[in-house]
Amino acid sequence: MIDPGGFTVETLGGSDVVAMAVLHARVFPDSVLTRLGLDALSRYYLWQVEGPHQVDAFGVVVQGRLLGLATTTPDIAQVI
Repeated sequence: MIDPGGFTVETLGGSDVVAMAVLHARVFPDSVLTRLGLDALSRYYLWQVEGPHQVDAFGVVVQGRLLGLATTTPDIAQVI
């Protein structure tokens, strides 16, 4: 965790997928994944963070609320 003042950057995992899905739906209301619903979005992010590939997820958190996220991987072919 990094605390630069006012917000934290935290590693995200399986327990964060609902917050990740809600954020995704709010930021990308017209995306195909959003149109599939929060359950599908949650399963997508669970697959990202706990799937059989190397993906790291990080979130910007302010007062316990997820305000931004990023996922990274050394091999994009693993997750497409």
